[in-house]
Amino acid sequence: MQRHFRIALALALALAGAATSPDLASAQAAPDTAAQHQDRVAARNPEDDLRLQLTAGAALAYGNARNFAVNLGGNFNVRRDQHAFLAEVGWIFGMTAVRDDPAMMMYDFGDFAETTNNFTGRLRYDFFVDDDNALFGVFRARRDPFANLEPRVQAQVGYLRNLLREDKHRFWVEIGVDYSYDRFSDGLLEVGGGVQSTDRSLFAARGFIGYTNEINSALTYTTGLEVLWVVLRAPAAVDPGHFRFEWVNRFRSQIEDWLQVSLDITGRFDSQPPGQASPWDEQGGQPTQMFDLITTLNLVGNFDLDGTPAAEEEPACPEPTPCPECAEPTPCPECAEPAPEPEPEPEAEAEPVAEDGE
Repeated sequence: MQRHFRIALALALALAGAATSPDLASAQAAPDTAAQHQDRVAARNPEDDLRLQLTAGAALAYGNARNFAVNLGGNFNVRRDQHAFLAEVGWIFGMTAVRDDPAMMMYDFGDFAETTNNFTGRLRYDFFVDDDNALFGVFRARRDPFANLEPRVQAQVGYLRNLLREDKHRFWVEIGVDYSYDRFSDGLLEVGGGVQSTDRSLFAARGFIGYTNEINSALTYTTGLEVLWVVLRAPAAVDPGHFRFEWVNRFRSQIEDWLQVSLDITGRFDSQPPGQASPWDEQGGQPTQMFDLITTLNLVGNFDLDGTPAAEEEPACPEPTPCPECAEPTPCPECAEPAPEPEPEPEAEAEPVAEDGE
């Protein structure tokens, strides 16, 4: 009995010494490697992205009417933590052959002539102060000789605010300022106040409202309305009624993971375009009109360049979690080491049996 008591006391002292060992205590206090990795992944911005989109569309008519049009474009989008960068280009080109002489026979057409040549480009940088607030800068360029812009360049700075940001909806507004420089393709044109010039500079206050709706897994609608109010103009004095509007509508339907069909409708309105004497007073015979409408149907290739990060495999059995009420960790029941088998007790020696007569 005394021997059994001594063995139990020795085991108890050994366990107490292991529980108070500095090495074991420090091992319990240090976070495990898997938890550290999960914390780093959780700290990354879920909107980080590296994406390339290419668009292409065309139209051809031959017979009673002969025309050809092509539209090409693309954008490159980078999002890393607080920083976002966008580069975007688009080009629309068209040619038409018409019967410009009533004496022409049925199959006689004139030469093909250029009827559309519109190039647009945009660079944008956003710095996100937090998930819903950002400061941005934009550079835009547009060449459209039929709108007497050869070219138009713009610089914009401002502030963005997300008013609604959910899984399938985003609603945001922007405010800022805009500087535009227009050079006219037709030479001297009216710029207001009886002044004629080959170019003009416009300083404007800018407002923008945008909305995106993922209607379902295959259809997304995006719209944005930009308003510019010209507050300063050179060389002519500004007219407070000079406004410019641009309304973009985009419907995208998914065919494959990487392929979409896009219907883009863009309306532009300038209350005093090049060659018009006064805002909102369009006259017959002036070189440009106040309103432009562009509608295109494109195929869109969507390429995710950085891919989706592979999910980390969880270990078969996690590290023991320290029990908050006690010093000993709670072991994993599936992977706990089996307890050692007790050592067999030595057999007691048999006492010699006294023989009769001894």
